[in-house]
Amino acid sequence: MDLSEFPSEVRITAVAFQNILRSLGQEGTLKISNLEIEYEETSTRRPSHTDRVHGRLQYFIAELRRECTDLTPLPSPPGKSWEEQIEIICGGINLVNNNTRNEEQLQLYYQLGSLLSLRGFNAASRSFAKTILLAHK
Repeated sequence: MDLSEFPSEVRITAVAFQNILRSLGQEGTLKISNLEIEYEETSTRRPSHTDRVHGRLQYFIAELRRECTDLTPLPSPPGKSWEEQIEIICGGINLVNNNTRNEEQLQLYYQLGSLLSLRGFNAASRSFAKTILLAHK
């Protein structure tokens, strides 16, 4: 039965109960029948990203302390000169679509970052890469 179908006194009381629960910071359900009144506390709060990370922090620390981590180096980008390598990598990034595997995308961006770091991420190198990336939009 919808609350609007009850007499106005019941609606006013229900809204008053609701306001009291809100002011107390309570999240739950209040059930009223002709025999009893029951309050059931519910938690609708979903764990935040921080809560999930904090809960797994010991696992992450253990992973970082592992000595057997084997990092496979990525292949060097093709091309003879730095400019040619940037053009090839940016061209590959421009071809990325929904069907491109994540590993391929990650490799392209890693290689771009690696090439830009060779020039110290200076404005001229970033501008050169940006020009190629934006040329295909």
